[in-house]
Amino acid sequence: MKKMAFLYSTLTILALSACATPEQIAAQQERERRAQQELGLRLAAQCDQETADLMRRQAENPAFLTAKETQKDAERYREKISNPLFQSCYQLAWNNYLNQTRLQQAEDWAWRQQMYDDDWLFPRWRCGRFHCR
Repeated sequence: MKKMAFLYSTLTILALSACATPEQIAAQQERERRAQQELGLRLAAQCDQETADLMRRQAENPAFLTAKETQKDAERYREKISNPLFQSCYQLAWNNYLNQTRLQQAEDWAWRQQMYDDDWLFPRWRCGRFHCR
């Protein structure tokens, strides 16, 4: 009985230690937000470097659009962002990124299927007397 209690308490401690604290969750969400923002800036830089720089300044300084000292840059930022040519290029860059990601996932899936079908990673004989299929 003591062994079972010890086992249950050990499993409970392991399960609870695997849980993330609210601070860890917030830090992870912040890292994901910054990575997403950095990706958007890299894609914007493919279209127009000056616009990407303005976007970076706006992201780093929340008061960029309202502060008196950055009024001229904020107006240039609005003008550049609302340019239909930039918007089209930026949308095209995002679509290209998403399609490349989907293609990579499909290639990875095809490779895994090939490895399974080639009996190299998961041989069919491990299913017993009969084939798995």
